[in-house]
Amino acid sequence: MAILCPDCGAEFDVTLFAFGNTVRCDCGAEVSALEPHRAPPPDECRARRLSDEISRGADRIASLILYSDTPDVDIRIAIERLRDRTEELFPGRGWLFEAVYEARFDRLIEQWRGV
Repeated sequence: MAILCPDCGAEFDVTLFAFGNTVRCDCGAEVSALEPHRAPPPDECRARRLSDEISRGADRIASLILYSDTPDVDIRIAIERLRDRTEELFPGRGWLFEAVYEARFDRLIEQWRGV
């Protein structure tokens, strides 16, 4: 019998949960045999993975802005690449990237780099 992660649906062998133990899934969720969960639908898992990819990319760019000497032109290239990837993964939703991430990046650049 397998116990499923409540967030991503990963399967864990029931023997890992002997004596009430819990397991930390690779996605970060805590999995317990005492609270069995059904796996989310596959489409939901895929959307979550893709949105996590965009979020990690945005965090990487924010780190470049805040903590590196990366030239501004290279940061702009990274932003454009992330915008293209967002449009590739979520067609027709480019306006969300501009509303959420573009404003964040512009604000960080202005505040931390004085550009």
